[in-house]
Amino acid sequence: MELQQEQWRDISAIDGYQVSSHGRVRNKRSGRVKQVCVRGNGYPYAHFTVQGKQYLKSVHRLVAEAFIPNPEDKPCVNHIDGDKTNCHVSNLEWATYRENNQHAFVTGLNKESVYKANAASMKRSHHQKSEAAQKGSRKRVRPVVRNDGIVFPSIKDAAIATGTSKGCVHATITGRYKHTKGFSFKYKEDA
Repeated sequence: MELQQEQWRDISAIDGYQVSSHGRVRNKRSGRVKQVCVRGNGYPYAHFTVQGKQYLKSVHRLVAEAFIPNPEDKPCVNHIDGDKTNCHVSNLEWATYRENNQHAFVTGLNKESVYKANAASMKRSHHQKSEAAQKGSRKRVRPVVRNDGIVFPSIKDAAIATGTSKGCVHATITGRYKHTKGFSFKYKEDA
């Protein structure tokens, strides 16, 4: 396989910087390549300071925005090989939240597969928590149903399995959000 020549394009949202087809970022004037940091979520980010304002941008999104057309206006950038640090243009594609989650599940990156494997133990754990709740705890833990039919013991479990926050899951339940990561949620007793 022949290695593609690295191409550079301006970053539309940040003046004075460019991103390459190989996933590198540089200062346009000096040509100096910026160091990127890998955050806790596993994705490389570039930090910019422009006219005193600071920006933190994910490298894979910068590459996709600069090099990959998005005529369907899909919101996610998917890593085809599942490696979050491989930001080469040939490894990226635009995807819907659902497509991105399905890809993560198929490649074993999504915690949902771990959730399904441990569903029985999680139910036991939830049962123990429910007993504790009946003995005086103020928080009520309620089962949550995702729009694809999977039932989770709690908002927290639904958030972990879907790769989103508890707040986003709760916002879809209350109607503040229509969906999060391509899914909507309801309390089991409301479904």
